[in-house]
Amino acid sequence: MVLLVVLLQTVPDGRWSPGIGDPSWTAWLIVTAYALAALLAWLAYRSSRSDAHRLARTHPYEAESERLLAWFWLLACIALSALAINKQLDLQSLLTEVLRDQARDQGWYDDRRRYQFAFVIGVAWAGVLGAGVMAWVWRRVLDRVWIAVLGLAWMMSFVWIRAASFHHVETFLRSITHAGNVAFELSGIAIVAAGAGRALRSRRGDR
Repeated sequence: MVLLVVLLQTVPDGRWSPGIGDPSWTAWLIVTAYALAALLAWLAYRSSRSDAHRLARTHPYEAESERLLAWFWLLACIALSALAINKQLDLQSLLTEVLRDQARDQGWYDDRRRYQFAFVIGVAWAGVLGAGVMAWVWRRVLDRVWIAVLGLAWMMSFVWIRAASFHHVETFLRSITHAGNVAFELSGIAIVAAGAGRALRSRRGDR
């Protein structure tokens, strides 16, 4: 039951509806950035997969490393693509709307901020833990993906904290202006894209 209220918004009620959530040029800029980063991740995935096939017989250990890299970049591509779509569909608003309605119907809404505070702290720790888990799973190739690991952790933490709409966090995000919010989100995307670009450049250098 507690899990149902951690995402409740503190902003005024607004009903979600399917469609383009934000037609502004900055929103489309972010969508484009997600798409370009996803494309770079896809190219890195294809390159790693190709190298894994090429090295399978002659260098099996290195081929296994390339397979790990391919899985990483495929998952990064999927995550970036999903975030690009969600940027305009704003599905987290639908989720929070449903949970908020349930909280009001069942009398939990007045105590929401305690859970929201716990959620924000949890997200911060989850971001650190998630980065640690990714670093451990891909430890064999961490020197090749650490930049993208940090970028993914940054992006996911920012998205979930915004979804929580915790009052003090929302006040802080508004205080740094809309341009600051855009810069926050774009910076995470840029870090992942830089990691993918670095991987592609290193492969061209090796060849």
